[in-house]
Amino acid sequence: MNIIGIDIGGNFTKFALIQNGQIVHRGKTPTKTGCPATLLKNLCTIIDGVLSATNVPTLDGIGIGVAGMVDTKTGKILSATNLGITNTDITAPLSQKYGSEVKIGNDLALFALAASKLSGIENLVYIALGTGINAGVVIDGKVLAGIEYGHTTFIPNHPTPCGCGRYGCVEQFINGKILVENGPTDTLINHISIMLTNIANTYRPSTIYVGGATSTHLKSFEKQLNENIKLSHFGYKNAPPITIKICDLGNDGGVLGAAFLFTQ
Repeated sequence: MNIIGIDIGGNFTKFALIQNGQIVHRGKTPTKTGCPATLLKNLCTIIDGVLSATNVPTLDGIGIGVAGMVDTKTGKILSATNLGITNTDITAPLSQKYGSEVKIGNDLALFALAASKLSGIENLVYIALGTGINAGVVIDGKVLAGIEYGHTTFIPNHPTPCGCGRYGCVEQFINGKILVENGPTDTLINHISIMLTNIANTYRPSTIYVGGATSTHLKSFEKQLNENIKLSHFGYKNAPPITIKICDLGNDGGVLGAAFLFTQ
């Protein structure tokens, strides 16, 4: 199968041609945002460039990941703040132009799907530490959704508001900036352990991947996080263990996940 995977980020758009699960061509370009017409034009430029560079005559699919809320059934971007796009169908015009099925998903949901397919683990959560905290969930090998986990309540009635306007959100206490500037302090490790335990108790995955560019700062604490979760998740004495893995999928995670939409 010849599938183009595209990961639209706030600053850069990554793309790749995937043949039978293997990347044979990849690249990235600055994301052009502001209106649907600009976004579609940029996507067409990317796709045309891949087709020209690889001499692929036809495509079996185009998968697209977007940082924002999407409707996978209608193909619409419901809200992508970083792109300045709302309520926009990008799949129908691309499908019409290239004669290929086009699928769309939340970017973190697709990172989770990629982690699942690459590891063979069918029940997992992939959580990314960045400016905020976002996650994707895969259950029984099927991607469920992308989650703005950073805007769940961590400390109720906290006096300082989050950027979203609520009080006590997770990302006020756990984010990539805090990790890089302060290091993995005892307080931060404790906070992360509580967050991971909450995720474990909500979704009961067999594995939780902690990724994102800043996650490498936690690599030496992977064992400690596993020990903390081992003794704190609900039913730990009798339930199957839950494993924490510090693993950043890098630039390929999003494009592979987009391609895996056609094989889940």
